[in-house]
Amino acid sequence: MQRLRKLLRRRSVRRSEGVFVVEGVKLLGGALAAGAPVEAVFVGAGGRADPELLATLEAALGAGARVFDLGPGVLERVADTVTPQPVLAVVAIPDASLETFPPIPSWWCAPRCATRATPVR
Repeated sequence: MQRLRKLLRRRSVRRSEGVFVVEGVKLLGGALAAGAPVEAVFVGAGGRADPELLATLEAALGAGARVFDLGPGVLERVADTVTPQPVLAVVAIPDASLETFPPIPSWWCAPRCATRATPVR
Protein backbone atom coordinates (compact mmCIF):
# COMPACT_ATOMS: atom_id res chain seq x y z
CA MET A 1 0.00 0.00 0.00
CA GLN A 2 2.91 2.33 0.61
CA ARG A 3 4.00 2.00 -3.02
CA LEU A 4 0.48 2.76 -4.26
CA ARG A 5 0.24 5.79 -1.98
CA LYS A 6 3.58 7.12 -3.28
CA LEU A 7 2.55 6.52 -6.89
CA LEU A 8 -0.69 8.42 -6.38
CA ARG A 9 0.95 11.39 -4.71
CA ARG A 10 4.30 11.83 -6.47
CA ARG A 11 4.74 12.24 -10.19
CA SER A 12 8.50 11.75 -9.83
CA VAL A 13 7.94 8.26 -8.42
CA ARG A 14 5.57 7.36 -11.27
CA ARG A 15 8.04 8.66 -13.81
CA SER A 16 11.03 6.86 -12.28
CA GLU A 17 9.11 3.56 -12.16
CA GLY A 18 7.62 4.06 -15.63
CA VAL A 19 4.03 3.55 -14.50
CA PHE A 20 0.76 5.43 -14.12
CA VAL A 21 -2.32 4.79 -11.96
CA VAL A 22 -5.85 4.45 -13.33
CA GLU A 23 -8.98 4.76 -11.23
CA GLY A 24 -12.24 3.13 -12.20
CA VAL A 25 -13.56 0.17 -14.13
CA LYS A 26 -13.83 2.03 -17.46
CA LEU A 27 -10.22 3.25 -17.42
CA LEU A 28 -8.91 -0.15 -16.34
CA GLY A 29 -10.93 -1.81 -19.11
CA GLY A 30 -9.58 0.71 -21.61
CA ALA A 31 -6.00 0.04 -20.55
CA LEU A 32 -6.54 -3.71 -20.91
CA ALA A 33 -8.24 -3.30 -24.30
CA ALA A 34 -5.29 -1.22 -25.52
CA GLY A 35 -2.89 -3.96 -24.46
CA ALA A 36 -1.20 -1.87 -21.77
CA PRO A 37 0.67 -4.01 -19.24
CA VAL A 38 -1.36 -3.85 -16.02
CA GLU A 39 0.90 -4.70 -13.08
CA ALA A 40 -1.49 -4.67 -10.14
CA VAL A 41 -5.18 -4.06 -9.45
CA PHE A 42 -6.50 -2.93 -6.06
CA VAL A 43 -10.19 -3.59 -5.38
CA GLY A 44 -12.00 -1.72 -2.64
CA ALA A 45 -14.32 -3.39 -0.15
CA GLY A 46 -17.57 -4.31 -1.84
CA GLY A 47 -16.12 -3.72 -5.30
CA ARG A 48 -16.63 -7.32 -6.38
CA ALA A 49 -20.40 -6.81 -6.21
CA ASP A 50 -20.25 -5.01 -9.57
CA PRO A 51 -20.59 -7.48 -12.51
CA GLU A 52 -18.71 -5.14 -14.87
CA LEU A 53 -15.81 -4.98 -12.42
CA LEU A 54 -15.79 -8.77 -12.08
CA ALA A 55 -15.47 -9.17 -15.86
CA THR A 56 -12.69 -6.58 -15.95
CA LEU A 57 -10.87 -8.33 -13.10
CA GLU A 58 -11.04 -11.62 -15.01
CA ALA A 59 -9.49 -9.88 -18.02
CA ALA A 60 -6.79 -8.37 -15.80
CA LEU A 61 -5.97 -11.76 -14.29
CA GLY A 62 -5.85 -13.25 -17.78
CA ALA A 63 -3.38 -10.53 -18.78
CA GLY A 64 -1.12 -11.43 -15.84
CA ALA A 65 -2.02 -8.68 -13.38
CA ARG A 66 -1.98 -9.28 -9.66
CA VAL A 67 -5.30 -8.50 -7.96
CA PHE A 68 -5.48 -7.38 -4.34
CA ASP A 69 -8.69 -7.09 -2.31
CA LEU A 70 -8.59 -4.23 0.18
CA GLY A 71 -10.37 -4.01 3.49
CA PRO A 72 -13.10 -1.50 4.30
CA GLY A 73 -11.87 2.10 4.23
CA VAL A 74 -8.40 1.33 2.87
CA LEU A 75 -9.06 2.56 -0.67
CA GLU A 76 -10.64 5.75 0.67
CA ARG A 77 -7.51 6.50 2.72
CA VAL A 78 -5.13 5.86 -0.17
CA ALA A 79 -6.97 7.44 -3.14
CA ASP A 80 -6.74 11.12 -3.96
CA THR A 81 -10.44 11.63 -4.63
CA VAL A 82 -13.11 12.24 -2.00
CA THR A 83 -15.30 9.38 -3.24
CA PRO A 84 -12.93 7.00 -5.04
CA GLN A 85 -13.95 4.44 -7.63
CA PRO A 86 -13.97 0.83 -6.38
CA VAL A 87 -10.77 -0.04 -8.25
CA LEU A 88 -7.26 1.36 -8.76
CA ALA A 89 -4.64 -0.17 -11.04
CA VAL A 90 -0.94 0.35 -11.65
CA VAL A 91 -0.17 0.26 -15.38
CA ALA A 92 3.25 0.30 -17.04
CA ILE A 93 3.80 3.11 -19.51
CA PRO A 94 4.11 1.52 -22.94
CA ASP A 95 7.14 2.21 -25.11
CA ALA A 96 6.42 5.28 -27.22
CA SER A 97 9.61 5.55 -29.26
CA LEU A 98 9.26 6.55 -32.89
CA GLU A 99 10.14 3.02 -33.96
CA THR A 100 6.94 1.68 -32.41
CA PHE A 101 4.72 3.84 -34.64
CA PRO A 102 3.95 2.80 -38.19
CA PRO A 103 5.25 5.08 -40.94
CA ILE A 104 2.93 7.83 -42.14
CA PRO A 105 1.64 7.03 -45.61
CA SER A 106 2.62 9.50 -48.31
CA TRP A 107 -1.01 10.01 -49.35
CA TRP A 108 -1.74 11.42 -45.89
CA CYS A 109 1.15 13.86 -45.64
CA ALA A 110 1.60 15.17 -49.18
CA PRO A 111 -1.59 17.29 -49.47
CA ARG A 112 -1.18 18.71 -45.98
CA CYS A 113 2.53 19.42 -46.34
CA ALA A 114 2.00 21.18 -49.67
CA THR A 115 -0.57 23.58 -48.22
CA ARG A 116 1.67 24.43 -45.30
CA ALA A 117 4.62 25.18 -47.58
CA THR A 118 2.68 27.91 -49.34
CA PRO A 119 3.79 31.31 -48.00
CA VAL A 120 1.18 33.47 -46.37
CA ARG A 121 0.89 37.01 -47.78
